[in-house]
Amino acid sequence: MRRVNRKRNDPTQRLPMAVLIGVLLVMGMGVGYMGLKSHCEMLGADIRRLESELELNRRRLQAEEFKWAERMTPRRIEEAIVRHGLDLTWPNRRQIVRLYDSRAPDLTWVDVREAARFARLEQIALNE
Repeated sequence: MRRVNRKRNDPTQRLPMAVLIGVLLVMGMGVGYMGLKSHCEMLGADIRRLESELELNRRRLQAEEFKWAERMTPRRIEEAIVRHGLDLTWPNRRQIVRLYDSRAPDLTWVDVREAARFARLEQIALNE
């Protein structure tokens, strides 16, 4: 005859199924929270790194724009022309041609074609 296991049926030693599911659910949520927190911290570090790179690139851009503006002054251009031994003069009236912007909003296709045709012919009296 089979012996009855008294510990098996003892209600004080058995964990109710609802409590077990609750504990597992809380543990799962805790692990999920820790995963999300570490992912957010990693993204925050990436954002800080990218922002510092952006600031560095902005400063570099400003420095290069300053250098370019310094080099494009008329005095510097004249010095470069002399330094390289170029014999440059201003164009005369017959060498200047005006080109029109074809992206102007008030022009139609007919106007653009006419402007392109006349752009080759029109001369401007500047710098003389």
